[in-house]
Amino acid sequence: KDLDYVHQVLAGDILTYHMEKRYFHRLGHIVWILLSVSLVRDEEHQPLYFIAQIQDITRRKQAEQLLQDYNLNLEARVAERTKELQQKEQFLRSIYEGVEAAIFVVDVLEDGEFRFVGFNPTHERMSGLRSSELRGKTPEEALPPEVAQAVSEKYHACVVARERISYEEGLRLQGKKTWWITNLTPLWETSTKLPGNESADAENGNPTSYFVHSDKEDKGDKVRSLSATPYNSRIYRLIGTSFNITERKQVEVALEQALKAADAANRAKSQFIANMSHELRTPLNAVLGFTQLLSRDTNLISHQHEQLGIINRSGEHLLALINDILEMSKIEAGISQLNPNQFDLYLLLKTLEDMLQIKAQAKGLQLVFDLATDVPRYIETDESKLRQILVNLLGNAVKFTAEGRVSLRVGVWGDGEMGRWGDGEMGRWGAGGDGGDEGDKGDKGDKGDKGDKGDKGDKEIQDAETIPNSQFSILNSQTTKDKGQRTKDKGQRTKDKGQRTIFFEVKDTGYGIAADELERIFEAFVQTDIGRKSQQGTGLGLAISKRFVELMGGKLTVNSTLGQGTTFKFKLPVTLAQKTEIEQQHSPEQIIGLAPNQTVYRILVVEDKWESRYLLVKLLEKIGFEVMEVANGQEAVDCWQHYSPHLIFMDMRMPVLDGYQATRQIKAHLQGQATVIIAITASAFEEERGIIMAAGCNDFIRKPFREAILLEKIAKHLGVQYLYEKNNQQSTNSDQLTANTNNYQLSAEGLSVMPTEWRAQLHRAALIGDCDEIIVLIEQIPELDAELKFALADLVDRFQLEIIINLTKAWANE
Repeated sequence: KDLDYVHQVLAGDILTYHMEKRYFHRLGHIVWILLSVSLVRDEEHQPLYFIAQIQDITRRKQAEQLLQDYNLNLEARVAERTKELQQKEQFLRSIYEGVEAAIFVVDVLEDGEFRFVGFNPTHERMSGLRSSELRGKTPEEALPPEVAQAVSEKYHACVVARERISYEEGLRLQGKKTWWITNLTPLWETSTKLPGNESADAENGNPTSYFVHSDKEDKGDKVRSLSATPYNSRIYRLIGTSFNITERKQVEVALEQALKAADAANRAKSQFIANMSHELRTPLNAVLGFTQLLSRDTNLISHQHEQLGIINRSGEHLLALINDILEMSKIEAGISQLNPNQFDLYLLLKTLEDMLQIKAQAKGLQLVFDLATDVPRYIETDESKLRQILVNLLGNAVKFTAEGRVSLRVGVWGDGEMGRWGDGEMGRWGAGGDGGDEGDKGDKGDKGDKGDKGDKGDKEIQDAETIPNSQFSILNSQTTKDKGQRTKDKGQRTKDKGQRTIFFEVKDTGYGIAADELERIFEAFVQTDIGRKSQQGTGLGLAISKRFVELMGGKLTVNSTLGQGTTFKFKLPVTLAQKTEIEQQHSPEQIIGLAPNQTVYRILVVEDKWESRYLLVKLLEKIGFEVMEVANGQEAVDCWQHYSPHLIFMDMRMPVLDGYQATRQIKAHLQGQATVIIAITASAFEEERGIIMAAGCNDFIRKPFREAILLEKIAKHLGVQYLYEKNNQQSTNSDQLTANTNNYQLSAEGLSVMPTEWRAQLHRAALIGDCDEIIVLIEQIPELDAELKFALADLVDRFQLEIIINLTKAWANE
């Protein structure tokens, strides 16, 4: 800025300039100066030199700063005081204007008419009516006819009732429908009686009431006195207070409309889920079905059988993911229901143990299933949902545990019997063996090696409730109880009428869950940091499990310590069931045909999708059934009339005539009632079973189905007998190989049987996810090392390539 002034002086624009400048004194403080500069020129008006005058103005600047600070402080105080005054004014105004009651006074004339006397300012604002339009007028004079009639009827009702009344009314004012809650209080004419004389009136049969009386002569209607008057005095005035509830009514109407819209949206979502279920499951049915059909081909070599197995397991994996997504959609749509059935709990747990054992042992984990001695074997609850809960929890435990153990504990939850779950009562679980020691000493189960010497008196019951080849203890509750305890249990069973609460606990020594992630793990599509890094699953397993547990009457809780492990617990109420009421499991042997000397069974396949129809026909013809096929429900009805099939497999979603209508038409005939109709549907809804049965179907199969289930249904309804594949030697070898594989511990040292180049190739193939190349490499493993071969193939089937990568990382640079 100083330089600009110099240029202006040199140019002759200005003669001199003044400016304030700040300098730092050599002693460190600031000095303010006033600089005045002039230019001296020669006779030819050429610049010669500048003359600068410097004046110390530090004291003046300090004074100015003090004055400025004082002014700012004063302004702040004034602003603060002004704000306080504004707040007080606003507070008082809000009290005055914030009263939402419209207060009005109505005179009751002797001829029975009513006339408005006065009302507060809020009344005009709320009603939209001008004061001049109401004061001194009757309702008929001031209001529209329909409104006048409505308010007059209420005024008259208050006079007749002779007491305070409250009511809700809808009035059309200023062309708009408004809703009000109004309280009307009657006032009686002035009486000379004062409070305290009411007892004498009561004795004479003249009850009294108090009221606030306003002075008629005072136009302000101020309160004059509190007096008592006989109940039969004339009512001369009504005091009314009204609250405008139009917004609340509008919210109620909007809420009702929103509920209707939500119901419609839920119905649309349900229909969408049904359509998506059908569209996704139908092609999967073809993939899995034809895989099963191809696996029957005896001309396939071992390598091709393994590839078919991979296709089948991959399809099952895809089906599980689809089921998770569809199930979560059902839960969010509010259409997931409980479908209880009677089943064998021990068998369910045994199946889960067998399914998870190979995965656990492939990772070097100890999988322990502990079953308390008093857990009932046969129960009634939703088996499908319980299985999915346990599969989700146990599957996650195995997946996210690198070393140590995964355990499932199951017991009966009793009143105040927390001790059986305490650290000091592990004997109940038969830790380390099959049960307690001799006789009634079973509670000391830490001596598990003597468990086989348990209570001999109940051997028959115990044998009936023991599943062979199980890794967990299944002991009858009688084993460890004396007579007094048995009597107590019997009384308890009578008391609770067959009800039990079963406790489940899944515990692992895995990575654990961070505290900040614990609150969100039950949200849909949310995964922990470890889960995201694993790049597996949909993030729905825990959300579905939590909803299922709640639907079944329990609550799922979690406790976890990062780096130490996680524990999930839940309790479920169940009903006891009888063994005779539960359908026994059939042998898993391969069916190869129909037993001789049977009826020629005719089966009609009704399916609009060619690939699904072709699959069914080929499966049934291969067994030996006589099969006819049609593409829609109308063709099914026509074919049934002349073909007279013993059994019909009926798809439920078809053009022309769907499976529901076709079933009803067939079952409407006496002959049709003898025809077995089994519905085949791609619906994800377990709840649809009831609808299908109500249409007249005898049974239900969901796509994609397994061949064994299909043939089992036929045998159940027609009494068909099958021929089974007899290959005991192959079965024995397979069992032995599986057992060996279960006990085989994968390690980097175990791969040393193969060349270094082979191990490097395996690492590279796993690193890029080339499963085909991995399978080719696995095929190169000699038969002498079949255990290694099977263990690696299992990892590929389960998409656990990261384990192979870790095992072979030492040869990454070879």
